[in-house]
Amino acid sequence: MDYLSFIREMRCGVCFDSMVGTDAHHLKSVGMGNNRKKMTDEDHINHGVVALCRPHHQEYHTIGIKAFEKMYHVNLWKDAYMNLLEWKKQSLS
Repeated sequence: MDYLSFIREMRCGVCFDSMVGTDAHHLKSVGMGNNRKKMTDEDHINHGVVALCRPHHQEYHTIGIKAFEKMYHVNLWKDAYMNLLEWKKQSLS
């Protein structure tokens, strides 16, 4: 399974809601107009990816990473790293 598909199957990293779909959110900006479909798994991994439901994804973009992490007591870069470890673990089995 490719990395973004793996992330999109996860629950939101904030509310853990499994009833709504999640977005694969890049912590390091990919940039407007760049074609994400041409990015490799390694490209996505290097940008740090976490699963966020649509409301939390939009809120993140509204308030920024520092305020978001403080408000929800999360460390999104740590979460991105843990996601990568889990993906690697599943890829090997």
